[in-house]
Amino acid sequence: MMSFEICRCCLRDNSTCTYSIFVPISESDGNNNNNSCRNIFNGNENLRAALLTCAPTLHVERDDGLPDVICEQCLWRLRDALEFRRHCEESERELLRRYADTERAIEDALQLINVLDDKQHPISADLGKRKMNTV
Repeated sequence: MMSFEICRCCLRDNSTCTYSIFVPISESDGNNNNNSCRNIFNGNENLRAALLTCAPTLHVERDDGLPDVICEQCLWRLRDALEFRRHCEESERELLRRYADTERAIEDALQLINVLDDKQHPISADLGKRKMNTV
């Protein structure tokens, strides 16, 4: 008979501290009342949602006949994976912002060069505009 205190992620049996996958994290203090993991996640989120965020191909359903707990080590690994994902997403947003700022600065600089060039060479700029209008 399968023990339901086996960790659903690493298969560790009879871990000293397990966390329910389906209970909101703020309510799941582990079976030994260890509160050290309580603030790892958003308190309204459950571990099922966190697991599916990191491993969307998992099939984790209530009453699916499989263990509904994870051990403390897997909880920390899940936390690290979520933090890594969030960090990558924040970095991407920052890089996109920087790229947009750089692109905007380049466009502004090119526009300024064109304005200065037109002021230094008004005749050639005027001829260039006339040639474009005749084409």
